[in-house]
Amino acid sequence: MDMQTAKVKGKFFTVVRDGAPVVHITGKYLTRRMAEAAAKCWVAFHVSREPKRIAFERENCDRCGGAGTRTEGGWKFNDQGRCFKCKGSGRALTNEGYRAAQAYQKMRAERLNTTWGELADGDGFKYDGEYFIKGQHPTLFLRHESKVQRHDGAATRQMWKEIAARYKGATLEY
Repeated sequence: MDMQTAKVKGKFFTVVRDGAPVVHITGKYLTRRMAEAAAKCWVAFHVSREPKRIAFERENCDRCGGAGTRTEGGWKFNDQGRCFKCKGSGRALTNEGYRAAQAYQKMRAERLNTTWGELADGDGFKYDGEYFIKGQHPTLFLRHESKVQRHDGAATRQMWKEIAARYKGATLEY
């Protein structure tokens, strides 16, 4: 795959080619680095044999019997009778799935947690449950020491592989 980044009217975009034909054109970004990152992400998920996600082993919820809700007595009413254990999905983590999920959360926190001041302009990050790009969100103001989680697709996929190799309750989906 060949990638070429160009600037038009102050915005950057990257063209991905497979030989001569164009296979993908990214959206327009404020920085060259973000346009190139978007192209690399597209290649990683659409061309290469990289996992798309990690799944943790689940089984039918033993609290609600797989229904996800319960209207008869015995439960306090919450969100229209939604099961607390499976959060209404009817499927809950097995013990192995729970251990793998906890290990993944711990590993992700250790490797990707950082502060706002340590990020470079154009770096992707997660703050308060939402994804942002440093320097491209005009209404987001954070202190230098504010805790954020770096968004790094390659590092995340590597963690998925390590967790799936180490724990029985985790599998990779391609």
